[in-house]
Amino acid sequence: TTTFTATHVITQADIDAGFIYNLATATGNDPNGDPVTDTSSDPTPCATCPVDPTCPECTIVELTQSPAIVITKEGTYVDTNADGITNIGDVISYVFTVENTGNTVLTNITVTDPNAVVTGGPLASLAVGATDTTTFTATHVITQADIDAGYVYNLATATGNDPNGDPVTDESEDPTPCTTCPVDPTCPDCTIVEVEQEPAIVITKDGTYVDSNGNGVANVGDVINYVFTVQNTGNVTLTNVTVADINAVVTGGPLASLAVGATDSTTFTATHVLTQADIDAGYVYNLATATGNDPNG
Repeated sequence: TTTFTATHVITQADIDAGFIYNLATATGNDPNGDPVTDTSSDPTPCATCPVDPTCPECTIVELTQSPAIVITKEGTYVDTNADGITNIGDVISYVFTVENTGNTVLTNITVTDPNAVVTGGPLASLAVGATDTTTFTATHVITQADIDAGYVYNLATATGNDPNGDPVTDESEDPTPCTTCPVDPTCPDCTIVEVEQEPAIVITKDGTYVDSNGNGVANVGDVINYVFTVQNTGNVTLTNVTVADINAVVTGGPLASLAVGATDSTTFTATHVLTQADIDAGYVYNLATATGNDPNG
């Protein structure tokens, strides 16, 4: 008996295949100089490896496949109409970086996002160690709910197939996370984009003198009726809207909510009963205050 050794340098194709099939041939000469040969067999064959029908005696060595994919996602707010205010219809643009961090080639790579419209792909293949930063982008159109929340939380998923056709997935992380944004405990890896809130309310007030007894003279007990117009001039929904007045009795309200851009001119009214001091002064000065709560209370 004598011993030989051999070395095979593993290639990417070997790893992608998951197995190395190998056959050796021993040859010697008998005393007559004629060749004597044998093809190898494995004394400890792999019992779980698929046999190559074209080479049933091949020695089979299984290679460990460790497919892996990593996706990162970064979002940028875009003021679509360039008015300097966050509005419905403005967008958040996302860019994705997808990396093959495993040891097998990945194919048919896609990116999905439940809260944005993804464009690009699928990517036919991604080599081991390769990074793609240009294929996939996404856009989320800002809603009123987003502005009222103050933040947009978003998670994407990258999926590719390993050489066996099995899916390999990863959920996105933010490479430059917002350090001041509140983390959603149900989505700790979400990419968070802060949406600027600008709550604002405007109230106008119109007063009308009423000659209660119809005598054509301003008397104690006559009244001034006031009507109020309350408008939400900010970019967030306002709730629990009330009106207070320093010199009149207000009726109506509170108004449960007031949408962005909405105007209410019917909920609140007020009455001031004339006093002798009012008549002596010749004028009634009056100021009202409208108050509402933004989404943060």
